[in-house]
Amino acid sequence: SSITNNKITVTNRKYSATSYGISVYGEKRTKVKNGIPKGDFRIAKVTVSGNTVYLKDSGYGIWFQGTMNSKITNNNIVCATSKSGDGKGNGDGVRLVKSTKNTILGNRITVKNKNSKCKNACGIVLTNGSSATITQNILKKANKDSIFVTQKSTAAIKKNTIQGAGRYGVHASEKSKVTASGNKIKLIKKKYQYRTSLKGKVNGKTRGS
Repeated sequence: SSITNNKITVTNRKYSATSYGISVYGEKRTKVKNGIPKGDFRIAKVTVSGNTVYLKDSGYGIWFQGTMNSKITNNNIVCATSKSGDGKGNGDGVRLVKSTKNTILGNRITVKNKNSKCKNACGIVLTNGSSATITQNILKKANKDSIFVTQKSTAAIKKNTIQGAGRYGVHASEKSKVTASGNKIKLIKKKYQYRTSLKGKVNGKTRGS
């Protein structure tokens, strides 16, 4: 499947559930629930490319869950929740949950969130055992970390440009592992370009730099 060349604006309409610009959702069920049988319903080989997502609500720009061997490439994502904005998400540009062997390439992610609900918003997040190569993306002004890899996730982070972040450029946490090379990182507050916590590792090291 391909989701390409769309222009999407998520407006602030006080949604009853979390909002997404683009959501690709799969799941591996170990038991019957809500009439859905157990089984492997994860998704593979999806391409999300060339889209423009403008996020005025504190949801998520592009969300992968239970998605494998797929690509997020050449998208332009702007996270811009106003001070009065509503929503039930974190305000991240791209978020992967339980999603493995994916590619995040050549995207431009700009964070302009001004809402307190988005204080932890990151450019790219990998969580719950996700894995991806993250290459040649441009990430600007994340509220928290530009790239956050957590909960036993793994990432190869190469040749990205990171400009400004509220906390760290790249953060590996909760037993996650990151290899990083060739990234250009310039932080406004001169905090850590690379940082680890809770047994996370960047290129085999557990200290910040």
